[in-house]
Parts: sequence; structure tokens; C-alpha cells
Amino acid sequence: MVKERQILIFGAGNMAKEYMKVISLYEYKVVIISNSNTNFDFFKSNYKNISTYIKSEFELINQINFSEFSFAINCVSIENLFETTKIILQLGIKKILLEKPGSLLISDLDKLIEIEKSKNAQIYIALNRRFHSSTIFIKNLLKSTKVSSASFDFTEWKKGIDLNKYNNQSLNKWLYCNSIHVIDLFFYVFGNYKEINSTVMGVNKLNWHPSSSIFYGTGILENDIPFNYKSDWNGPGRWGIEFVTEEKKYILSPLEKVQELGLDDFIIRQSNIDYKDDEKYKPGLKKMIDAFIKNDLAEFNSLEDQKNLFKTLNKIGGYKEN
Repeated sequence: MVKERQILIFGAGNMAKEYMKVISLYEYKVVIISNSNTNFDFFKSNYKNISTYIKSEFELINQINFSEFSFAINCVSIENLFETTKIILQLGIKKILLEKPGSLLISDLDKLIEIEKSKNAQIYIALNRRFHSSTIFIKNLLKSTKVSSASFDFTEWKKGIDLNKYNNQSLNKWLYCNSIHVIDLFFYVFGNYKEINSTVMGVNKLNWHPSSSIFYGTGILENDIPFNYKSDWNGPGRWGIEFVTEEKKYILSPLEKVQELGLDDFIIRQSNIDYKDDEKYKPGLKKMIDAFIKNDLAEFNSLEDQKNLFKTLNKIGGYKEN
């Protein structure tokens, strides 16, 4: 008798809905656990093979042998990611895809690493922008193209931030919660830095992020490429990555698309890339889940990798070590 393939999704919000669009392409029975039943009707009416459980009714969870599940996806709210991951580990699931940032404290990651080892489990951070079609195009391009210089901008669209949706701890570390997308992507594509000089200004300019609102810096990557960044959250702007080769300047703004500026004129042209997965699903999510299911895990951050990323975010954001 073939054992039924099962996975657990902890959380029933918008991100869980995005995951289900992709998971439904595979033959999995899905158990969704949440602390409310707000979105459960949506899942039951739109997907087959769905079981949903309210976290407060924990006796229902005890009826299931979670140790036989293929993997779990933790996509609860940021402030609950750490405690929920501990619950998943206690349930006996050995492979976990943990939504970014995983926690807001390096000390929490240390605790998870300890439990992860004791349970012989594997936890990976869901950084879906690493799996954009644009990212894959650039990574392949760089195998045969030398970069002269690179830069990035993580200016946040403050008008689009729902301050009522997040607690103060999350807002005060917004680089962890949101800017991580572009900062991680930059160093993922071009490699880590061997030197970085970071400056922050604009203390107390923003009530929700009092530590800073202007960020700028320069550095040298491990492959000797010079880079810089500048972000000013006091006014308009958007995320972006740019880099220069001898033949072209490449522009990723938005990050999901690649544009090129050549030597012959000043016309910015779209690169020839197939974006269909990123247009049908949340960008990067399908390729990320495909890789995770196939155990092709080289492009994912482990918890140790995430600790190192937090240290970079601390440098750039002027945060104290935690």
C-alpha cells in the first residue's frame, strides 16, 4: 500500500493561500493549522484533500502522526514564527520551510538550531526572490560575464506599510521583516562582502522605525567588485539592483524584471526572459517549492546562513546585536 503524501501548513492567511496555489499542483494531502478559522472556508471550498484544524483544539492535532509528513511550511505572522517552529519540531516533522525572517532575534535562531540538531531535522528559510525568473537569468549571465560595479536600493514605500498589521518589535526591525528581500538578493547574486562601510542617519524621523530612516554605504565584494547602496525612507523611492559590465548596464527595478542599457544608445530595453511562473503565481514561489520538494536545497538559507544575514542587516540598519 502506497503511503499518502502529507504536508503541514501552519497559518491560514494570505501567504498560506499563495503556497496552496503551488502545492495544489502536487498530490499532497494538506493539513492547515491556525489559531482561527477565518480563512478555512476558502481552503475547503477551493482545494481538495484539505484538512483544517484550529490550534486551540489541540486534541485534533494529537490524532495525527506528523512524523510521517513530508514537510511543513510555517507562514504565520512574523512575531509568531519562532514559537510556531518550536511546535512543528515537537510534532516530529523533520523538514521545515520557514517564512522569512524566521525570527527577529539571533538568539532565537540559536535556540532553533539547538532543537533542530537534537531532532535531526532540517529548517530552511523561504527567500522566494532568489527563485525569480529574473534572478535565475542574472545568475546564469554572471557565469560568463564580468561585473565592473554594482549597487542596490532598499527604499521602502512607507505609504504602503499597514502600521496596524505589525507590532512595534517588527516595525522597529523593518530591515529584517521587509528590506531583507532586496538586501539578501543582492548578496546572494553577487557574493558576500569582504569590506563594508555603513552609515545611518535620520534618527527618530520615523516613529515606527526610530533608529534610522536614511542608509548609505560602500564596500567591496569577495570577488573584488565595488558596490554601494543608498536608501532614504523619508521620501518616495523603490527597491532596485543595478550592475555594470563592459557591454551593458542591467537594471532590476522592480526586482521581478530585468532591463538592459547598451553602449549604442540611451534606450532601456527589456531582457528576453520567460516570466510565466512569476506571473501565474507569487513571484519565485513555484520554483522555490519545486526545488524544496526535490530536495534541491543549495539555494536556501539554513538557520546558520540566516544568522549571518542578520549580522549584515544589523550593520546596514544600525541595529544592535541581539
